[in-house]
Amino acid sequence: MANDIINKLSSNQIQEVFIQILNFYITPSFGSVKQREFDIFLFSKLQELGFFEKNDDIYEIMSKLKITRSKARNLIYESNLRKLNKIKLDQKLKEELIKIRFLKSNSYLVGIELENPLLIDHLKAKLKNKGYSSDGSFSPELVRLNTEAFVAILEDYIDENSKKMRLFQNSDEF
Repeated sequence: MANDIINKLSSNQIQEVFIQILNFYITPSFGSVKQREFDIFLFSKLQELGFFEKNDDIYEIMSKLKITRSKARNLIYESNLRKLNKIKLDQKLKEELIKIRFLKSNSYLVGIELENPLLIDHLKAKLKNKGYSSDGSFSPELVRLNTEAFVAILEDYIDENSKKMRLFQNSDEF
């Protein structure tokens, strides 16, 4: 599996990544980098090289690196925390909102399955800022929220032209 990735890379790419890994490890001095920081850095490099088909797929990371679910989630969380800003998180959340599931329950609920733990925290923070709560007790990857909260989140991602068209369609001016 690792050999497949290495065979796809040019010698210049391999050399560049190897130099980056060495520089990270020897700065400020040889072996002074904490193991956790080195693991996160190396994990990010594996993602950049295409070692994982889906960078945030917990099962793929677990099986390829032979680590626990908890460690895989932590690697995803820590690496994304270092490289994703609010704009990129919003873009990823927008992409994930397409995959919603409507759940059967006493009240109308929407389920959004997110593998990326940082994205889950980002969504929950957005909901909290809007005055809504969510339920993540069923599964750590499934965020359940009522339809009103879901609509409030969707409105953040609908462009102004779409909002104007919706208002026009709902008006009695026809």
